[in-house]
Amino acid sequence: MFYECNNCQNIMYKYIDLSFIIRSAVPLYSDRRSFSTSLSLITRCKKCNIVFWLGENIQSISEENDKSKCPIESSTIYEYLEAINTNLFNTKSEEIYLRKMLWWSFNDRARE
Repeated sequence: MFYECNNCQNIMYKYIDLSFIIRSAVPLYSDRRSFSTSLSLITRCKKCNIVFWLGENIQSISEENDKSKCPIESSTIYEYLEAINTNLFNTKSEEIYLRKMLWWSFNDRARE
């Protein structure tokens, strides 16, 4: 899927691993985290360095400019913390999502 930065219009792509669907037993941890709930909805732009919500994927990207596209990496504790501290959320449910992802990111360090 392709996404565009809200600030600098940098095009980025994200490979979504759906292999967890094939697994017969997906672990569910005591904090309610499972591998099926690990898709992040925020990312940091590699070009302008801001954290932003991943919006609608861009359908009209040509395959010719693959070299100019940046991969989207998994969000880090620092990105979730920055999103909360800069009030990146507009609704209570977005704030809860960011706080839950921050909590899970902290706990992921013990799971690895």
